[in-house]
Amino acid sequence: MRFSLAGTRKTNSEAQLHYCTLTFEADPGAVERILAQPTGVQWRANQLVAGIGVNITQVERAIDFSPLDANSFDNLGQDLEFAFRLNDDLDSFGWFQPEREP
Repeated sequence: MRFSLAGTRKTNSEAQLHYCTLTFEADPGAVERILAQPTGVQWRANQLVAGIGVNITQVERAIDFSPLDANSFDNLGQDLEFAFRLNDDLDSFGWFQPEREP
């Protein structure tokens, strides 16, 4: 499995939300299995889950892009096959699939 863990740091002691981005290559159903684990990554408040789909030949290039950043869609261009995002309450699902010429 290929993955990227974007650099993250917190340099002050104030209480605040903090985030980091873990991007990974996954087979169908992997996100559901990962969030269902009793230990490790679990669904929590303020946790965002999003993803992008690209052809297998483009995973190495795409792994550094964040599915939470709209600029990623522009940077991936024709290689982007789909994108999705769940909100932090897991009650809203967004789907994007670019139109392609047949």
